[in-house]
Amino acid sequence: MDAIFAFTLLMLVCSSLLHVYQGRMEAARGISWGLEARMVGEGLAGTINAVYSGGPGLELRLRVPDRPPLTLTFDNSRAEVVVRGERGEIRVGTVCNNVENFLIPPGSRVIRIYWEENRIRVVSG
Repeated sequence: MDAIFAFTLLMLVCSSLLHVYQGRMEAARGISWGLEARMVGEGLAGTINAVYSGGPGLELRLRVPDRPPLTLTFDNSRAEVVVRGERGEIRVGTVCNNVENFLIPPGSRVIRIYWEENRIRVVSG
């Protein structure tokens, strides 16, 4: 009888620890995604700012990681780079709103940022 009680108690403790572990792992994945998305957004916003401050004729390329899969857009009304993914969206401000609206789908490894007709263009490749 004592063995059954000890075994039941052991199973309760193990199941509760497993539940706590799974919750912590899910929280860590969410934080990791947010940090990676913010780094990509800040890198793109910084590159846009550099091209803007460099003036016409400047062209830069930015490599972005393929993981996590992210969609990159620009919100002209708020002058923000918008990074969207499976866990939400992150917004990062830029110093200019003279950027042509763009949509970079997931999987684009290299982004080209350059001046064209007095506007900054952001394209894949």
